[in-house]
Amino acid sequence: MLQLVPLLLLAFLLPMPLLAGGKVARIAKHIDAEIVTQQTALQPGEPFRIAVRLQMDSSWHIYWKNPGDAGLATTVDWKLPEGYTISDLEWPQPHLFGDPPEVCYGYDGHVLLMATLTPPATITTPTITIGAAITLLACQDVCIPGKADLSVAIDVASTSMETEWSQQFQENEQQVPTSGEALKGASAQRTAQGIRLVVPVPANLGDVWFFAAEEGVIDHSGQQPATVQNGTLVVMLPASPFPNADVTRLRGVLAITKHQSLDLDLPLLAAE
Repeated sequence: MLQLVPLLLLAFLLPMPLLAGGKVARIAKHIDAEIVTQQTALQPGEPFRIAVRLQMDSSWHIYWKNPGDAGLATTVDWKLPEGYTISDLEWPQPHLFGDPPEVCYGYDGHVLLMATLTPPATITTPTITIGAAITLLACQDVCIPGKADLSVAIDVASTSMETEWSQQFQENEQQVPTSGEALKGASAQRTAQGIRLVVPVPANLGDVWFFAAEEGVIDHSGQQPATVQNGTLVVMLPASPFPNADVTRLRGVLAITKHQSLDLDLPLLAAE
């Protein structure tokens, strides 16, 4: 027993992961939800990474901002102190669930719905509280709606360190769709059968799939044949059976590998 004492002392002396998260809420019986941060403390005027972390029970899933043919979009309504602002949610590349004629978009396992919080230039309190109202639908063989009000207290300090969630933030950021230079020359045009999407051929090309961000744009469960023509990737998107005539842009995520995707927001050209 005495031989264990040095080992126990060593365990207490080793650096432990720093915690930065709010109380975990159980939603819809099968989802754990909490607010987590990438750093232990924030500084006045400096951008601060924050997220709602959702952990699903095995074989359960939740839905993306467009659920697809069924389901309910997950929503996050932030509650901020006066003077604070927050960016739009950064949605990682979603997954496909179900089989035709009913295909849905969402997440299983765990996911961080990240955002960037910007504090005011002057903060007079040692801590601040951030809240978030969550609504979601958890599904397996059955579906259960759920909601929760989350909160987290964050220290205000001149120095900060990474939390235990920092690596998950970094991993999640790699799955957030990118835009910019990769989309130069991209176009979307209506055809008699749907939409012809053209983008420059990515360096790494795997299984291609387009996740529409809005309803009434494409048939979510239809085939999306993709070919490479003259150095460009051409994807034929099937028309929605319930088209929305007000849609004038093609918005969504084009998955080009399992963990890499492009964020599209293109004018939807009329058919020739």
